[in-house]
Amino acid sequence: MIVRIRYLSVVAVLAIYSSALAQKTVDRQEYWIDGDVASRTTIAAGEQIDLTEQNVGPHTLTIRICDSEGVWSAPITRYFVKASNASPSATSIAQCEYWLDGKVDERQTVSDGAIISMDDLLVGPHTITVRIKDNLDVWSAPITRYFVKASVASPSATSIAQCEYWLDGKFDERQTVSDGAIIPMDDLLVGPHTITVRIKDNLDVWSAPITRYFIKGSSPSTPATSIVQCEYWFDGNTAERRNVNDFGELVLENLDSGIHTITVRSKDDLNVWSSPVTRYFVITAQKIPAEITRCIYWFDDDAEHAYSVPLSGSEGMAEISVFALLEVGEHTITWAVVDSEGRMSNTMTETFYIIVDGIKTIDNGQLAIDDESWYTLSGVKLNTRPTEIGIYIWKGKKVIVK
Repeated sequence: MIVRIRYLSVVAVLAIYSSALAQKTVDRQEYWIDGDVASRTTIAAGEQIDLTEQNVGPHTLTIRICDSEGVWSAPITRYFVKASNASPSATSIAQCEYWLDGKVDERQTVSDGAIISMDDLLVGPHTITVRIKDNLDVWSAPITRYFVKASVASPSATSIAQCEYWLDGKFDERQTVSDGAIIPMDDLLVGPHTITVRIKDNLDVWSAPITRYFIKGSSPSTPATSIVQCEYWFDGNTAERRNVNDFGELVLENLDSGIHTITVRSKDDLNVWSSPVTRYFVITAQKIPAEITRCIYWFDDDAEHAYSVPLSGSEGMAEISVFALLEVGEHTITWAVVDSEGRMSNTMTETFYIIVDGIKTIDNGQLAIDDESWYTLSGVKLNTRPTEIGIYIWKGKKVIVK
């Protein structure tokens, strides 16, 4: 028997990694049968499971998957039944039998579509169990259902003859009322109560009593006309409730990201508070964008001796002042920037030269100035060769003067 579990694996991925499906893939799967976790087997994603060694009957299959980053999902267990491969297959029903109220010794054989007589049963709840046998002499599993045998009144009731009620369980104080009557509640105290109602038909049979809760509120002599105060609190913390003029003034800055509750209530101009109303809400994390804060660089592939300098100014300039430690000749400088969360950018490498006369040049391959004039990095032409330490442009190259 071969079982394919590709779709069950996809369900596990959707249930646990729904927020990262676009970045992750299923790498492999692991399964075990009938809770025997010690005998679990690892297979490739989408590979079939061979169940030929399992016995005929019910089993459990537990699987979990591992994504491309090595993270395992929670195990998911499902029931399945391995059926026998009977040959030839059954083609027809040979026998049908039933029994009532679990009395299997009194089971009866009936033909297909037969009507079962219930005349000898008492009024009330019962069970009926049915099973069938096919032409290979194999019985099906029994199926049991509940049913109720109702009394058959003759003649049938046709109208309501009486209706009565009582309050707060006081059956001895029940009152008879006509259909549609208004029940007075003037003598009841303010607060919760119960009312129970039943009716009697023209055959003198009472219905089952039905009870409902209700609350009698206070009746002020002057009705309230406006709201004078609103207050709210978060996460059930009534000690820190706040008063506001309008619920549009809620302050949420001090709440952490995640699930919270807010409870609100209002007071009217009769100094009566409403019932508190509570609702759930979620505050999502707002990630602060990272900023580039420093530069890391090293010379001639010597990454073990990298330098780190902060970036300053609105343009993020970094000052490099260690060229005096380098020998005359060709060198490389490799650099990258780092943001406020410690993440480093891709590195960039440029070649430069240190010559005997104290001029160091960096060829960036972008400028095409061939005259003998000197320029600042911002493009300002100088009258003579600079004497101050810095980086300049000369003959189309970046030149470092020290």
